[in-house]
Amino acid sequence: MTCDERRDLWLLLAAGALDADEQRALLQHVDGGCPRCAGARSEAEAVLAHLPLALAPVAPPAGLRERLVRRATGAPQPAERGPERGRPSLGAAPERARSRRWLAAAAVLALAAAVAGVAWRQAALESRGLRDEIARLWTMLEEARGIVAAREAEIRSLQSRIDDQTHLLASYRSPDTSIFSLAGTDASPAAAGRLFWEKGSGRWELHAAGLEPPGPEKTYQLWFVTGDGRKVSAGTFDVRPGDEVATLDGLAPFELAEVAAAAVTDEPAGGSPQPTGAMRLLGQVRES
Repeated sequence: MTCDERRDLWLLLAAGALDADEQRALLQHVDGGCPRCAGARSEAEAVLAHLPLALAPVAPPAGLRERLVRRATGAPQPAERGPERGRPSLGAAPERARSRRWLAAAAVLALAAAVAGVAWRQAALESRGLRDEIARLWTMLEEARGIVAAREAEIRSLQSRIDDQTHLLASYRSPDTSIFSLAGTDASPAAAGRLFWEKGSGRWELHAAGLEPPGPEKTYQLWFVTGDGRKVSAGTFDVRPGDEVATLDGLAPFELAEVAAAAVTDEPAGGSPQPTGAMRLLGQVRES
């Protein structure tokens, strides 16, 4: 007999509807360590324990209290006569008892199935509500993650600006740094810039403010104008919406004595070999 075939027998065992041999065989099997049948037995006992809750209250028969009192006190019970005809023979008693047992077992199984169906529907409703609650909490978690990510981006932006301002302040104070001003032109009257040159390393750095984003497929390009009129590209940089200061650093060393002026123009993305766009910033470069 398989565990699936034993499953319904656990309800009969819990209801006391099995004979001694069937009961002994079932108990020997589960005592042998079968976890599946142990779980089925526990489930059957739990279902049977809930059967009284699924039944409607029934009034006791008339005279039941008196009969119980007589039985408890040992008083003789009144004789009950029944029809003599049609009384089954003694040989039919075991068959009738077995029939009653299986009818009772069938009723137990039917009622257990009804209780289990009610329990399953209740569990399904609770599970659906739990899934909805989990989905709601998951949505709240995703929203919180988005808020945290946005705050972290703001913090990084603020930290970058603080670092730029700290570096700029240090450059202002360093005696080894020369600073040159670039003014906005008619194309960008609100723009302004500062060009820094470190005497020891010959390194240049540009900080520009008030420039609008250059537009699609465009970039800004810094030019050094030499004393003989040559225009040498010093690099490109972009301005994003909301940027207060744009920085171009890490420029290749260039001798200050060779630079007469500096300018910023807008050029096609990637830069140009020579200036082609509108001039945005312009300033003279002279060592003091």
